[in-house]
Amino acid sequence: MLQPGPQLGRYRILQKLGAGGMADVFLAEDTTLGRQVALKVLPPELARDPERIARFEKEVRASAALHHPNIVTLFEVGHTGSSPYYAMALLSGGDLKQKIRAGLHPEQALEILRQLADALDYAHVKGFVHRDIKPENILFDERDRPILTDLGIAKALGSGTQMTKTGMSIGTPHYMSPEQARGQAVDGRSDLYSLGVVLYEMLTGRVPFDAQDSFAVAYAHINEPVPRLPQHLEAYQGLIDGLLAKSPEQRFGDAGALMVAVGQVQTGQMPERPSPKTEILPQVVIEEVGESSVAPSDRGAGKNRGLQWGIAGALLALLLVGGIWLAQRTSPSLGVDGSVGVTSRVSANSDTEINPQTSPLEDKTPLLTDQESHAEQKRRRVGILLEKAQIDLQKQRLTKPVGNCAFEKYEEILRLDPGNQQAIGGLDRIADAYETLGQRELDRHNQVGAVEFCGSFREVVLMRMKYSSFSDARSFNAWFKVRHSMSEGCFTDGWGAFAKVGQFDRARREINDKEAFFTKLMDLPNIQKAIGTETLKEMRSKISVDLRRDREGLATIKESAQ
Repeated sequence: MLQPGPQLGRYRILQKLGAGGMADVFLAEDTTLGRQVALKVLPPELARDPERIARFEKEVRASAALHHPNIVTLFEVGHTGSSPYYAMALLSGGDLKQKIRAGLHPEQALEILRQLADALDYAHVKGFVHRDIKPENILFDERDRPILTDLGIAKALGSGTQMTKTGMSIGTPHYMSPEQARGQAVDGRSDLYSLGVVLYEMLTGRVPFDAQDSFAVAYAHINEPVPRLPQHLEAYQGLIDGLLAKSPEQRFGDAGALMVAVGQVQTGQMPERPSPKTEILPQVVIEEVGESSVAPSDRGAGKNRGLQWGIAGALLALLLVGGIWLAQRTSPSLGVDGSVGVTSRVSANSDTEINPQTSPLEDKTPLLTDQESHAEQKRRRVGILLEKAQIDLQKQRLTKPVGNCAFEKYEEILRLDPGNQQAIGGLDRIADAYETLGQRELDRHNQVGAVEFCGSFREVVLMRMKYSSFSDARSFNAWFKVRHSMSEGCFTDGWGAFAKVGQFDRARREINDKEAFFTKLMDLPNIQKAIGTETLKEMRSKISVDLRRDREGLATIKESAQ
């Protein structure tokens, strides 16, 4: 067994972090890049099977090509002597099992579920099935985002559908789907079942099926009825039913359908019954992934001062860190091939450009007949716009070009049908895409470039807030906790990023845009209703003080540079 001190490839082992069924985990230092990583070292017996090692390395390399804010970043795979290993990003926020033991509010559980569903939707479209979803494989980063780890590793090591000599599946019995427990072929819906077990555990603190041995647990997954939640959690029973159905055909058709259902529950609606034929918007793809060997899947807060300031605090966390409000002409967009470019260079220090598509498709929307009622016309128009927005997402026309992008279509849908969950889910996916791009620039220490992407992120989030109901402050806070963390990373002293490189006019414009953004946000009727008149007045005062401090800081930097 490895001990702290030795070298494994270019990684120096610092300390052991933990051990799991498939690997030991070490804190290690990358001696080439000078950064700390998490190093997973697999059992030595794996090294005695060259074919298994080759399959393991192929699966890890394929997984490393996935780019999603809720999927762990993999750096390298290799083996030295009898120690196969792979290096991944170091995640300092603990795992989901620890949070479950500490206790989670149901709204926190829903937001974690939504993000994990988004990650699975992306991975499943790319042809990956996780096969070993459990709280220990869900870690949290420094911004408290849930991060899915070990994607594809279970299959690479022969678990999931493989059986030991005693007949027991190698995976984790408490989280196995019925088809996985039987040793049958699995697809993405098996992951949804496992995610349902995780949701049940987040809500109740215990797994739905437990017994004295693994065989009895597997039997319960196959034969026992879907458990009922306690009465105070009955609003979430529809999600449990749609995830823990014994037959894959009776579960949510895919992770995208689950996301829609989660959005309905978050806004106080009953989730729709799962249907394998439900059409769901595709996950926005940041970059194309190389060929994978994994088989594709089938595919009253306003009256309560404490709650008022819960919302106010979340808003100020987003707003007071600074940032920009980009005009449409500079909003970033993803290229059709997954590349990222800019209509004009964003700064002297940025190597990121935006290169939007410039040929809008001809609008071939069928004319509505006079015989159709107003409601029928609206439903028909919404359906057409959802189909067109789906195409825009596939082509990665997010907020550009003007007149032919997913953002504008979702905005029109929400004007016609406020609260439309597919449109709100689409806005979440656009925001996720810009969050990934902004974080990439931050990882490159290019805050000026990151601010550009964060501007579009903010624009999308503002639209999302405009058409969302925040009558329940706790639900709002659970959703907003993750969203404001992006701003925390990108927008802290956003104007200062430009001031430091001598772009004082741009820095001044950042502060002015920030003030304009405050005005727009505070004018939203649902925000005013949620936080109340007095709290709103106090927030405006705090914002005014913050803006004055920004302008004084800019004047000081400019004076010292002259």
